[in-house]
Amino acid sequence: MIYRHEINRLTDEEKGVLIYALNEVFNSKVKVDIDTVTSYKKDVMHAKLRAAKEKVKSEHIDFFCDMCGKLGLDL
Repeated sequence: MIYRHEINRLTDEEKGVLIYALNEVFNSKVKVDIDTVTSYKKDVMHAKLRAAKEKVKSEHIDFFCDMCGKLGLDL
């Protein structure tokens, strides 16, 4: 489970990237928003973020990795 305090540590930009990665990168049928992202299991979210890293442009990879680090995922 992802706890609310983990999400609250993110900046607004990081929250946007997180929601985009979880919803749009994989064209997910079940959409989440910032209030329902806590329903994800941590290992599932980490797996999606690892896979999304491959689609991040090189100029944004540091920002993406920093955001993942705040969520307990070292890329």
